[in-house]
Amino acid sequence: MGAFSAISRWNKAWILATVVSLMLYDLYWVRGVYTRVYQMLLENLPDITAKYANFYIDHVAGGIADTLRLMAVILLFVTAYLSWGPKKRPFSSVKKYVAIAILFEAAYWLAILPFNLWNILRGWSPLFLYVGFAAQIVVAGALLIVLSTKVWRYEGRSRENLVKWICLAVVGYIFGVWANHTLRWISMSGPGGLSDLLSGFTVLGFLNTVITLTLSLSFAAAGSFILIQRANRKLGVRLLGVAILLFGLYFAFYMAYAWFAPNAWRFVLLTEIWPVTLAGLGIGFLKGKV
Repeated sequence: MGAFSAISRWNKAWILATVVSLMLYDLYWVRGVYTRVYQMLLENLPDITAKYANFYIDHVAGGIADTLRLMAVILLFVTAYLSWGPKKRPFSSVKKYVAIAILFEAAYWLAILPFNLWNILRGWSPLFLYVGFAAQIVVAGALLIVLSTKVWRYEGRSRENLVKWICLAVVGYIFGVWANHTLRWISMSGPGGLSDLLSGFTVLGFLNTVITLTLSLSFAAAGSFILIQRANRKLGVRLLGVAILLFGLYFAFYMAYAWFAPNAWRFVLLTEIWPVTLAGLGIGFLKGKV
């Protein structure tokens, strides 16, 4: 952790590709949410601000969340330039940028929690959809906050502790996506229950979640356990590589499914598909490159 410059060129390229992917995805939503807020204010002012709590906890909170995520992306680009640019700086001189970026990403998740809790408390359908999203928000948000503090306070002698929290954040993030997407499929099942999900073209999307994400989570947990126990660093890194590769491939398979499934592609951006580029980073870890 002495310097980001120690990261291999392959991994640097795919880290930057992932940050760019996140930026493009977030810009889509920043534009959409601010346009929506502007239109709603023009059409309904002053009634909307006085009568509709949903306006604040969904649209306004969503705008704040997406803005914070965009600020996190900017900080990551600044960090990459300072660490990998002409005058390479050590991690100790850029760690606060990384910590704030992680904190902003945590804030992004927590800012959209009230909307999901509001829908759960009102019993809105599909309930499992909101429960799954809330689970992802709580797990990802909490672990990212802790990781942010660990990065901020990082010193050379606390390297193993930081590795531990990075591993826990990775496992928690994948678990959150797994819980969200699994419960989303359950929410989409009809009176036939599981048989609805195992029929027709739908089965491909459902099995992608059940198999690919479950394997990703399992490999992430195994690799993290080995790294935290300091048992076999090379094996732990490669197991994490498999997990990250599968995580990225999950979104690639999902987009392929959405392209061919009836009426699914128009809803594809409702899913956070930006981690698809992590597949390249996973390959780098599999090669033993960090």
